[in-house]
Amino acid sequence: MGVYDTASEALADGMIHYWKVDEYGDLTDHVGSGLNAELFNPNDTYTEGQLNESLVETPLFRGRDVTYHDNTREGAIGYIFRPVTTSPTSFTNWTLRVRAYLKGLNDGGEWQYALTMRYIGIGVSDLNYPFGATQLEEVVGTSAISLNEWHDFTLVKDAAGLHLYVDGTFIGNVASDKVLDPYLAVFGGALGVSDDETYSSSANYYWNGIVDDVGVWSRALNSTEVNQLVGDQIVGDPPVIELGSYNLPLEITVGPATGSYSLPVEIDVTLDTGALSLPVRIDVYDVDSMTLPLAVNVYGDLNSTAWSFSLRMAGVDVSDRIIGTISIEAEEDSARVAQFTFVPESGVIDPDQYLGAAVEIFYLEGGSEFRLFRGLVDVSEYSMGDGIFSLTCTDNRQEHIERLSVPMVDALGGAYSDHVFDGYTTITQYFEDVLSTIPASYDLDVNGVPVLSSWAPPAEEHELIDSQYITDSVDVVLASRRDLLNEVKIFIDYRYPVLRERSHAYQWNAPFTFLEFLTTKNHTLPNRDMIEGAVSGTGWSLKGAVSYTLQPESGYISLGGGKGTNWIIDEQLRQYLALGANFVIATRWDQTLTERYALTVSTPAEIAVIGAITQTENIVLDFDNPVTEFDSFLVDPPGATSYVGLDKVWVLSDYDALQAAVNCAYQKAVKDILGSHRQNSVTFTMPINPVAERSDYMHLLSIQVEAKGKVRRVRHDLNLDTGAALTEIELACYRVKAQNADALYELDEFSIGGAAAPIGLTILGNHIGGQQYSLVENDAWTGYVGNMTAPYIGSNLYNAKFAIATPEIPAATRDPLEYNFELSATVYIPQDLLTITV
Repeated sequence: MGVYDTASEALADGMIHYWKVDEYGDLTDHVGSGLNAELFNPNDTYTEGQLNESLVETPLFRGRDVTYHDNTREGAIGYIFRPVTTSPTSFTNWTLRVRAYLKGLNDGGEWQYALTMRYIGIGVSDLNYPFGATQLEEVVGTSAISLNEWHDFTLVKDAAGLHLYVDGTFIGNVASDKVLDPYLAVFGGALGVSDDETYSSSANYYWNGIVDDVGVWSRALNSTEVNQLVGDQIVGDPPVIELGSYNLPLEITVGPATGSYSLPVEIDVTLDTGALSLPVRIDVYDVDSMTLPLAVNVYGDLNSTAWSFSLRMAGVDVSDRIIGTISIEAEEDSARVAQFTFVPESGVIDPDQYLGAAVEIFYLEGGSEFRLFRGLVDVSEYSMGDGIFSLTCTDNRQEHIERLSVPMVDALGGAYSDHVFDGYTTITQYFEDVLSTIPASYDLDVNGVPVLSSWAPPAEEHELIDSQYITDSVDVVLASRRDLLNEVKIFIDYRYPVLRERSHAYQWNAPFTFLEFLTTKNHTLPNRDMIEGAVSGTGWSLKGAVSYTLQPESGYISLGGGKGTNWIIDEQLRQYLALGANFVIATRWDQTLTERYALTVSTPAEIAVIGAITQTENIVLDFDNPVTEFDSFLVDPPGATSYVGLDKVWVLSDYDALQAAVNCAYQKAVKDILGSHRQNSVTFTMPINPVAERSDYMHLLSIQVEAKGKVRRVRHDLNLDTGAALTEIELACYRVKAQNADALYELDEFSIGGAAAPIGLTILGNHIGGQQYSLVENDAWTGYVGNMTAPYIGSNLYNAKFAIATPEIPAATRDPLEYNFELSATVYIPQDLLTITV
């Protein structure tokens, strides 16, 4: 085994990850799946190490992450770095090797150290308790390790458990069935080294040291192999490829003239042979000033094509049967597609035998292997004349989307509303709806891992593509004015029922006092049936019970002046007749209320320059009354009540649904606007860049065009006939007219309710016939209509009744209501770069 000369050699021996931690903090995974890492704590720094640059922890409190650890915890772990992406493979047997420098604490002490690894399902929130039995396995040594020196820690997992080696020497082991599952999180999120194996209450020390050269294998190394790695860098540095010789005599002549001259010269040579001679002569006479930028770009090994490839189909290397050109193309929000021509073996051929076959394509150069494609054969075409198959493969993006769940799509961070998208029937439809609200693209990387890459320029340094492009390949396509959407008007009708209840009180008393009624003014009285029948005849409902004033019970009644009489009345009759009554009646109905919102999402600075390019959207939120038998007073609506004028109301709105719909429509409008402003495309070709991805943000600096933008499309072409290996890059560039800041709309919950108002009151009167001056009976009379028991001769007598008149319900409380609101939001167009020099 020993030290590997190349990454491909390490990969073939079972290594799956390798972080050199070199070259000024390089945390790139140089082997396997490309599981690049980042500092666990951004305050960590790099220092000179044994193997070039090395990672060092922040020395504060002799360790790490004081947010989660304090000096009273027993035994602490120093978490060094963590991967930023994931790998899809699990391993039962594996090996971890890390080179570390353990610093002393200036007090001469020495401690025992244990290499630790965090496992599946452990998040940052668990750091305050890192030693739980279900969270962590420890392999503890039995002797102290010297400080302020470099050591190799190797942790091997096989069927017997975990085994720890320090500097190639076996230290100890522990039973364990832990599976290395980097798909969830390699090391559970972080690599760590712990001090003081006792974890006693007096162990108040933190990891203090340097980490360098970390490797992970998908198999258990044996003790001999562990020893062969002691003290060395695991994988050697790639060889330096020397280019051919070049002669560049330069001579330029400019005749007599005045003014300033700009004479850019750029010469690209790609995959040529032999020596390169580029004679250029410039002579200048009487020129005030002159700018003469000169760029000579040479790509590839001029004496030979120094690359090869590997194409594996159904696990078998069929590279020797591939002819013509291998093309791999990946465009935003689309499947990665590979096309190649394949010569089958002689014999009987099943035309469908290759459909669904797994395909992997690798680019090989300088001892390194780069995966360009991973997927399945989707289309198989056979040419009878040539006897060859033309195969088209896909990375299965669509099938990946169909395996998603609604929570997984929601985790992308977009927005969804049934009222904006009219519902969904498939997960693909739901995914596409949610993605239409996120200014980003969703793609699978070359390993099949999903990546949501933002359209916005990143904060970090851009990748510089200056002398690497092929000059004549640069092309620019600009979006037309009508494509630059800068205003979206969203009209939202939000309709819902308002349930209303109007109550009214009535008061009636007999026209004479009981003593008058008993002595001189005896007349008929209304009964309960008359009064309650009058209520039911109105179509309103009695609220509660009628409060009656009754005649006195049988007994002696004082008439005053020392006189009295015995009053006798049947109790049932007394309960039936009324001297007075108080009651409340109510009616219910529903009214439709519509809130109309006009939300304008715009880029005012863009509009000021090119005018408004407008798109409109119409959204309806229509909620029906879910309450049955409301008007019969059998049930009350759920929720709080409020009051509008004389009415008690229940507003059956769903503000959360409205907020979700407005927010969803707003986010969709933002993506539509941003998407239109990045329709400017800058395309260029370069010698193959096998690691270029759609998630990259690149900077092209050419003689005529300077552009920065997110990669929209990557195409690799491996021409097996000419030996050319090229990559075509298409950048999507925002073209900004002016700058303006985002301003979000403000949506407040609308309310029509207020404080309760006193209900109306009607005092009912009396109309008693049989009196000397009794009027002619009028059917419109309300209250009580009766007669004297001893009518005056010749007087008008009435038909006894009890009647009430209900209040009029104004049309304004029944007719549909509409309220109009205007909202606005402004959108900031990110600042890319696109300049053209003529």
